[in-house]
Amino acid sequence: MNRSIVIAALVVVVLVGGLYGTFGLGGAAADRSITIEVVDQAGGILGVDADHGVVTSGNETTLARVSNRGIRTFRVTESVDDDTRIYSLDPAESETVVVDVDCNATDDSVYVIEIVAETDEPEGNLRIESTTTVDVRCRS
Repeated sequence: MNRSIVIAALVVVVLVGGLYGTFGLGGAAADRSITIEVVDQAGGILGVDADHGVVTSGNETTLARVSNRGIRTFRVTESVDDDTRIYSLDPAESETVVVDVDCNATDDSVYVIEIVAETDEPEGNLRIESTTTVDVRCRS
């Protein structure tokens, strides 16, 4: 066989291989499915169950309950007006959000509860933010 024909055939093989690749795996796709359900604040992974109309005689008054319904421990920062509290909330645990109400100084108040809960784990981070308001009325 003529040497120039062999070289030309090799050039064609190299060019075709360059155009079409080596037919190895160039990419992959995987199908995953997730289900997302929208729930109210009380039913979430970090549930905030607030009593939106509280009547009190004063002093320590419960505004809400924060519950961990997930499988990770959360570091929770709870702010009610200018009072901030930080605590750890393990799975299936809950904490009560309370304020000290002075019924001698006020009749009605609106409290804003801000919750920021975070995890920091090798599997990934999760951050949940929640804000709710609670109307508090002192008994006459």
